[in-house]
Amino acid sequence: MVAVENVLKLNDYEKQYKILNMIFEKLFKIIQEAKKEVTTSGYNPGDEFPVEQKQKEAIGHIVENTALLGDVVLRLPDITKKLFSKNKEWKLLTLWSLSFTNSTTIYDETDSKLLSLMAQELKLIPRDPNYFNPFTEESKRKIKKSIKEEDPISSNHENKSHKKKKPRGPRLSHGEL
Repeated sequence: MVAVENVLKLNDYEKQYKILNMIFEKLFKIIQEAKKEVTTSGYNPGDEFPVEQKQKEAIGHIVENTALLGDVVLRLPDITKKLFSKNKEWKLLTLWSLSFTNSTTIYDETDSKLLSLMAQELKLIPRDPNYFNPFTEESKRKIKKSIKEEDPISSNHENKSHKKKKPRGPRLSHGEL
């Protein structure tokens, strides 16, 4: 979450894009390597948790990075969609990691909901009719528009701001008087 919040604080689309691209390259490299370890070891999600440290770490990498991916996708959806459209392998790996993670019993209901929302955002699964992501640029514009329409204070303020202000000239300080 801290990494995602730091990227959000940049408020510069190009910098966010570059940083997310680097994050995704590293994240998917880790998931890919962990996938190889898990599949070669013969572990199936839902099986008894392995005792071998290398397998445990691989499972942890998949689960942790899938959750991080979910946070990034949901909080920076517009940039994420552009990055995903340029790399089909990421989409396939995301599908695999989602399936793997959901098949384990590691996540609780809240975490599973996050993964479902991520899959809906990326259109990996059909969207719920009530699906709404407030972090998309389109949603932000709609929210701002509805707030302006509903808020009588801001609409009155807008009307008052159109009044002409009296021109003010230079002032004398007490010392000059």
